[in-house]
Amino acid sequence: AAALSRTIIVAERGSHATIVEELASEGDQPRLAIPALEIHLGEGASLRYVRIQRFGAEVWDLGPQRYVSGRDSEIASFNVIVGSGRSKIGVESDMSGDGANVKLYGLVAADGTQRIDINSLQRLDGKGANSDLLYLSALYGASKAVYYGTIRVEATSSGAGADQGAAACRPGAGRAGRARSWAPGAGRTR
Repeated sequence: AAALSRTIIVAERGSHATIVEELASEGDQPRLAIPALEIHLGEGASLRYVRIQRFGAEVWDLGPQRYVSGRDSEIASFNVIVGSGRSKIGVESDMSGDGANVKLYGLVAADGTQRIDINSLQRLDGKGANSDLLYLSALYGASKAVYYGTIRVEATSSGAGADQGAAACRPGAGRAGRARSWAPGAGRTR
């Protein structure tokens, strides 16, 4: 069985909102979930978005997320991933407006044989646009979390910047259970 859903959020010019979305499943039947998300921010719009994903262990989650930011807009997005047997989440941020400010954060708690893959594309095409992305993972058992991302700063940008980071730990594993990756200032322009 498959569950397809699509959430589209349009924050119009000058608007402010906070949205919390929860995705969950019942039972232990194998299924595929494809929860697509699109967020469009108009000029000067501000949005806080939280997604809590609590699918069962037999669910495969393929969830694309796309953020489009207009001039002087702000978004703070927080993904909490605590369920599913497998998750493949694509996070795409397109900052085409001058002064756009994007914060993309995630928290992963995985157990057993769960595998969580997060891939991202941060595209900056505006003056003074900034984007930060950070995913933190707590891994138990044989679970895995994989993160990889790309920052693309267009030639038309100036004064723009983006950071990416990911860190994982295995509680109780001591120093050997910590891994970290950080690319501060990887996409800076002057």
